[in-house]
Amino acid sequence: MYAPETAAEEADEYLLAPAAYGEEVGRIFKTLPFAMRRYLHEREHEIANAFSKFNDELKLKHFLDEAFLSKGCRHGFKTAKDWIEKLIFAEEMIEAFPRDTLRFLAKAYGVEQDLSGMKDKSADVCELKIDLLTQALHRLQERFDERERSYAEAAAAAEAVRKAKAAGFSPRGKAAKAEDEQELTTRQLLERKFAELED
Repeated sequence: MYAPETAAEEADEYLLAPAAYGEEVGRIFKTLPFAMRRYLHEREHEIANAFSKFNDELKLKHFLDEAFLSKGCRHGFKTAKDWIEKLIFAEEMIEAFPRDTLRFLAKAYGVEQDLSGMKDKSADVCELKIDLLTQALHRLQERFDERERSYAEAAAAAEAVRKAKAAGFSPRGKAAKAEDEQELTTRQLLERKFAELED
């Protein structure tokens, strides 16, 4: 079983002073009211986070300064800020006008002649895509034409059936002889019987 003081320490997460306070202040810290101890812990946490953030920013600044001193200053830029702004501008130009920007950079770096003999691969890719799209459209047109022919044949067959049915309702049923009744359709037989009733 725990002693009352040990149990109280476990229940109060703010009882012990932050590590930076030291042992002597730590003894005094336990005598402070709970609200004060909690405030000091939270404040210490905020300070530690702020220092960590500043440390990360300082490391990033050192990295940028070293990159500028080893690369950026060789091209006549005065500050790391000026160098980075120009890099951002170049990236924006490449996104907006890739072909023209790359030609300008090739000229600026003296490799324009080296690149002029190279075949434009992007144009080849575009032509290939256009060819594939054209072939797909031709195949689609052929399928449409085939379907159109199929529909026309089905429509012609339906029209022939309609005409055959219309011919089946002709007065032939009336005029048929008794021995021809086996050759008559059901409709013709009915017409014949109704005709007999009317007579």
